[in-house]
Amino acid sequence: MIDAAVAALRAGKPVVLPTDTVYGLCAEPTEPALLHGREVFLAGPCALCHTIAGTTAAARLGPDLTHFASRTTLAAGTLPNDLGALAAWLVDPQSVKPGVHMPSNALAAKDLRDLLDYLQTLK
Repeated sequence: MIDAAVAALRAGKPVVLPTDTVYGLCAEPTEPALLHGREVFLAGPCALCHTIAGTTAAARLGPDLTHFASRTTLAAGTLPNDLGALAAWLVDPQSVKPGVHMPSNALAAKDLRDLLDYLQTLK
């Protein structure tokens, strides 16, 4: 299954793989808000730098976020991994950690809320 998925990705086709603890893939969201949060991630600038296994996000510039919600801190240990700190980090990372390479993200309130909720499912 993984070989077929890799071939499809190389061909530019979207691939969604099932949850598989052997490969550490993320579960497919089922709630509308979580599906929207995943779409915000995949369609926006997040996927240009980050990877989430089991999705089309496969960039290697920023950290792999496959198990993001399992982390106790974010921003290389600068902040606790909670909703408030994560929101601040996503919206204006420079105010949290000057000089960081992550750009600011102007997100609508619903997009931000759903993205935050989606990221918290990545265990």
